[in-house]
Amino acid sequence: MPNPLRFLDKLLQLVGWAIIWILSPVVPKRPKMPRFSLGSPKELEMGKLMYPLQLDPPGAPDVVKREMVLTTPTGTVTKELPADLRDLSVIVFEDSTNTLSMTDIDERGNRSAPAVLTWQAIDTIPPPAPGMRFMQPPAEVGDDAEALLMAPAGGSPPEPEPPVDPEPPVDPEPPAEPETPAEPETPVEAPKEETAAGDEEDAESQE
Repeated sequence: MPNPLRFLDKLLQLVGWAIIWILSPVVPKRPKMPRFSLGSPKELEMGKLMYPLQLDPPGAPDVVKREMVLTTPTGTVTKELPADLRDLSVIVFEDSTNTLSMTDIDERGNRSAPAVLTWQAIDTIPPPAPGMRFMQPPAEVGDDAEALLMAPAGGSPPEPEPPVDPEPPVDPEPPAEPETPAEPETPVEAPKEETAAGDEEDAESQE
């Protein structure tokens, strides 16, 4: 026959565990650690470098904002960003050690573990290629001028090539004279035939 006291003891243990589970605070689930990547810098004036920053999407759908903290030798800057922001620019001074951290925050205020990046801002950007051109006519610069670049002594400059005489221009041929039109030939008249009466008169005179 089962012991009723033992059954009652088990029942009280189950009720106690149920009360503890109901009254215990719910441990919030933290958002996943965010990620970001730093690009190549761009040189600015006054010894500053600008780095492009690409932010990965949040690891949880209920993330509503992000907290970005930039720590530099000159101070610390904190800025809140919208969760859907993907591109950001960071400006720091040359030859400085900087630390950047980003934390995701959900709608209940739960904070993720921060993503931290520390780097040395070094100017490795070469200057652009210079441009130069000769002036026409050449500028006259004295020997004592600072802006003078001369060939080193000890060698003779190459002799210039002799100038080539230009060929004399060829006179163009005179235009041909127009031909004189030929005079029309005079028609030759045939001799007139003598009449019979004239012949008779000549015969009579001869007699």
